[in-house]
Amino acid sequence: MRVPVYAEGDVWARTMVRVEEVRESARLLALAAERLPAGLAHAPLPPLPAGGHAVGLVEAWRGPIWHWVVADGLAKLRRVQGRGPVVQELARARLRGAQEHPLKTL
Repeated sequence: MRVPVYAEGDVWARTMVRVEEVRESARLLALAAERLPAGLAHAPLPPLPAGGHAVGLVEAWRGPIWHWVVADGLAKLRRVQGRGPVVQELARARLRGAQEHPLKTL
């Protein structure tokens, strides 16, 4: 694995580190895909029955974003909720009394 490092600390260097990290991630994914055993890499999921739950996770640049859904039939959702790192930070700020948080007016 190659770890990009720049001696400079300016915005351009930080941007280039991120660009090179993405390139290295793509290289590692291609390498992993080549080593997969033969056969299906994915299979279709059955539809959610009414009242069925599903959870999804997406890794974002500030942390994980969770999605939760409840089905209300085969082609309809009863409830959808998403939660990301900003929501967690605001909750922690409220627990601390928002004394030292810059968003204390929320």
